[in-house]
Amino acid sequence: MVLDSVLPILPFSEFFLVHLHVLTKSEVAVSTFFAVVLLVLCPHVDTACTNRDRCRDEYNQKTREFYRTFWGLTEVPRDIPAEALKVNLYGNAITSLPAGVFSHLTQCTFLSLGNNDIALREKKSFSGLPALKELRLYNNSISVLQLGVFSGLTNLTTLTLEGNQISQINGQVFTELESLETLRIYSNRISVLQPGMLSPLKNLKRLSLMKNQITHIEEGTFDNLHFLHGVFCTGINSQQLPQPSS
Repeated sequence: MVLDSVLPILPFSEFFLVHLHVLTKSEVAVSTFFAVVLLVLCPHVDTACTNRDRCRDEYNQKTREFYRTFWGLTEVPRDIPAEALKVNLYGNAITSLPAGVFSHLTQCTFLSLGNNDIALREKKSFSGLPALKELRLYNNSISVLQLGVFSGLTNLTTLTLEGNQISQINGQVFTELESLETLRIYSNRISVLQPGMLSPLKNLKRLSLMKNQITHIEEGTFDNLHFLHGVFCTGINSQQLPQPSS
């Protein structure tokens, strides 16, 4: 109403600028509205892609494989189909895994979270994944493996943790991983392996400890590991490596 009373006494150029200004503000408002709608309905729109040559966003209903890689995600997406068998969230910016965030994926056998920024400070992050066979957590920001972090993964056979900053491992962190056959934990900052820490891994066959800060392994570290046939560890005299129990 105020604008209408002012416009008649303005020169044409100023009249045009006022109209242009009003129009621009209107367009901005409309654009902002639709942008918000798009972000709500499509949180992984094309502008989120961080590497166009490697971005992948699809769900193969035939193989039941879910991919959302290199999309700059900061949290686990909520639209992963419950029937998915394989989930790949590689190359994002995910920082945390709240307890039960994957609990609806009861049939999932493969989960890749490599190349994110996960610290893994939460407990029971992987609860509700009874069928999981392989878990990839390489190249993240994990510094501590605390008790309960792998709770419920009783069928896990492969655990990949290389390329983190792991320096502390709770002595009972592997308690529930009785089915584990391959443990890759090289390229970290581990200096000590507590005696008995690996004992629950009765089916362990391959253990990679290369590029850590281990200089000595205590006697009894490999007790009960009857199937262990490959220990990869640099920086240690081979004579210091205890032989698996017979």
